[in-house]
Amino acid sequence: MKKKFKPVKRLEANGQIIRIQAGEFGSVQGPGEARWGYLCPEACDWDMDGDIDIIAGTVSGENLFFENIGTKNKPVLASAKRLTIDWADTQPVYPEGMRYKPAPDALITQWRCKPVAFDWNKDGLPDYLTIDEKGMLACYPSFWKTDGTLGLKPATYPFTDENGVPLRFCTNEIPGRNGRIKFSLADWDNDGDIDIIRNGGFEDGKQNLDNGCNFVYLECLKSENNVSAFKWHGELIKSDCIRLQGHTDSPITFDVDGNGSLDIISGCEDGNIYFFLREWIDSKNNSPKF
Repeated sequence: MKKKFKPVKRLEANGQIIRIQAGEFGSVQGPGEARWGYLCPEACDWDMDGDIDIIAGTVSGENLFFENIGTKNKPVLASAKRLTIDWADTQPVYPEGMRYKPAPDALITQWRCKPVAFDWNKDGLPDYLTIDEKGMLACYPSFWKTDGTLGLKPATYPFTDENGVPLRFCTNEIPGRNGRIKFSLADWDNDGDIDIIRNGGFEDGKQNLDNGCNFVYLECLKSENNVSAFKWHGELIKSDCIRLQGHTDSPITFDVDGNGSLDIISGCEDGNIYFFLREWIDSKNNSPKF
């Protein structure tokens, strides 16, 4: 099976190639990463106007929205807007180790994480799912503002482990070793609920991601009142001949070969994009096909 793609085309916003850079103070790891961006995009219809926009996490923990002001078939991206949050009567919260002062209403989350747009609370609006300032998997509910754009409310935590404890993916005492979480939502075991596939790591969140772990699978055990409990199954692809995990692999699920089962596509730190067919994954795990 071969998949062919057209030559690469760099995305532009407002007529300029999109290139996010940390600058002197944007990276938690110092000015040595001034030109690094760690842009972590998600394609979705964020403003609910029928075409595909881009939301993205960044090296600084800022979260961006590139509105498609063109059409569904001929997209044109506007300049990035920083996502904001309506803190109401609560105090703004930020990750430890920041080296700049954000705007009071800025949504600042763990750095280098990819968001997911998903209507988790089932109110008809896309919520913003990402890793919060404490390293926890969080849902920022959206709402319509008076100007007709989507706003975000403070985080909720509808993702727990088997004991009802909210999932926390980053707990390292060194801020620069946190973040870099990439995850996707899919019914991986085909039982009717939403599971989590994420880049590699350890369940306690304390150790580096540079561990040679080929993605991680969290099975949804139950869902009640928009809160889901997950079981950590650990490494998804158990193969000694493949060690993809580095800083920032980014798996998504997709039926690559069109046979009705979910496969995995992921960009990896070596600059390549790989796909893994479900049948091959199951054979490595010695598990039955779902």
